[in-house]
Amino acid sequence: RSALATPLLGVSLLDIAALEDDQAALLELLDEFAGYHVHCLRHGVLSMLRQVMARRNIPARLLADPDGQRGLTDLRHLGELLQQASETTAGMHDLLRWYLRHLNGEGRGGGDNQRIRLESDSKLVQIVTIHASKGLEFDTVFVPLASVARQSANCIYHREEGAGFVTVADLAAGEDAVKATGYERLAEDMRLLYVAMTRARHRCYVGLGNIAGRKPVLPFAASAMAHLLGLGAVAEDEESLLEGLECAAAAIGTELLSLEVFAAEDVCEPRQVRWPVAAKAQLELPEPPVLSRDDWSLTSYTALARGVSRPGPLGGASDEQESNTVTALVQDSERRTAFSFPRGARYGSLLHNILEHVPFDCDRHVLAVAVERELTNFGLDVDDWSEVVTDWMGQVLDCPLPPVDGLALRQLADSDRVSEMEFNFSIGETVSSQRLDRLLRSYAYLEGSAPLSFADVTGVMRGFIDLVFQRGGHYYLLDYKSNYLGPDGACYDREAMALAITGHRYDLQYLIYCLALHRYLALRVPDYNYEQHFGGVYYLFLRGMGQGDAATACGVFYDKPDMQLVEALDAVFGGGPDW
Repeated sequence: RSALATPLLGVSLLDIAALEDDQAALLELLDEFAGYHVHCLRHGVLSMLRQVMARRNIPARLLADPDGQRGLTDLRHLGELLQQASETTAGMHDLLRWYLRHLNGEGRGGGDNQRIRLESDSKLVQIVTIHASKGLEFDTVFVPLASVARQSANCIYHREEGAGFVTVADLAAGEDAVKATGYERLAEDMRLLYVAMTRARHRCYVGLGNIAGRKPVLPFAASAMAHLLGLGAVAEDEESLLEGLECAAAAIGTELLSLEVFAAEDVCEPRQVRWPVAAKAQLELPEPPVLSRDDWSLTSYTALARGVSRPGPLGGASDEQESNTVTALVQDSERRTAFSFPRGARYGSLLHNILEHVPFDCDRHVLAVAVERELTNFGLDVDDWSEVVTDWMGQVLDCPLPPVDGLALRQLADSDRVSEMEFNFSIGETVSSQRLDRLLRSYAYLEGSAPLSFADVTGVMRGFIDLVFQRGGHYYLLDYKSNYLGPDGACYDREAMALAITGHRYDLQYLIYCLALHRYLALRVPDYNYEQHFGGVYYLFLRGMGQGDAATACGVFYDKPDMQLVEALDAVFGGGPDW
């Protein structure tokens, strides 16, 4: 709904409100946007944007506006910038963070500097920095703050030494250092003033005045313009400044330099007179705005659990803990198996990608093609690992998933599953780590691990569930884990997996996932009932699946949290009474 309401998509508020009574139209829209999401994952953000523009007839609507050419050009350029950034960012969420940083002006370049100039822009007023204007030319140029000079924040200057210069930082700010720093500041200001005043083809308007205020703003006499006009000793009052400027104009010639004086209280009416004494006004820099503290945030399981995991002796290293670990590939003499496969978040993503994109009922050839593609993308030797990983993923797809009789991933049709299901649910009131920790421990979760410790949160909880599927009217959530728990299937029994889950706070993760799916099903399933419709949670420790006795279901962890716990979590995150 938020997207539909933007000027880009241009759906009226009446049409959006009508969706409340038209479930078929709403579902069609949801399918459309889910298609954009999948298209972006498979083909890139630029291809997705083009699909949206074509389906929503965006170019025609934009070009109907007077400034539509500018908007359409910016939109296409933005897509190209995002596509370029996607090649150096780790997935969609990292790309979103990159985009937000640049929206907030925290990235390199940005703003008007990244805009493609249109031919029609030559007729418009353009506001650019002096740095960005270098090399450009305009008919008329206004330089409103040519008399502003700013004191250098630090005493850093360059001293000639031998055939070159060395950088000197004087922490004591001695007199000589202050003079040298001021000289270099003036030289740089002169260079910028030259750039600014030589951009004009026909006429240049320069604003001059004594702009007093807090440091680091310096008086006019210290500015590059004062140095250029020989007014370095002019007094700070407006009368002395005007007299100095008049002398400079007379010396230069009125055909090149003319003065127009503006009263401070009425800058819209130029007058060819000096400021009256009664009209003097001190121009001051405004006070910076006071920013109020904002506790609202976008948080996730990772943010709640970061830095407090404490795996037990058999808990294994998590994907996150190994994210910066470069694991050497096994030597030729070693036997390549699921247990010797490289560890770490990078290679966990490789396995996730295979299981996310292949049909579960695919034959070995289709699976092998997907495996080889991911091995190539992640820089692993295809000849060394293709057959091993293909056999391994086949075992994962065929492995029984108790306690549901006859259930295996291979039996799930594409229409019965959603991969990488995204959720965002509201946190109605502030949630503290103590409150959440106390609730979970009362239901025997987080046992043996350190207490939760995170800053109070409110706002929105966000995450992605590896797999949500339904079977027989029951809905399940599932997460893939590539943790290394040991060198054989026996190391991936129920006890070892439970220890790893507790140690890495995966139980906190899947309880948040349970709450997200619980809230979603309550909105989507008629007469929803947790006990009847919610099937449970599967955490698959991939290295152990299919490696032991099928009856023991090594590598498959299952849990169905108590309904009262899920409802209590719903109250905690929904702003209900304190538990």
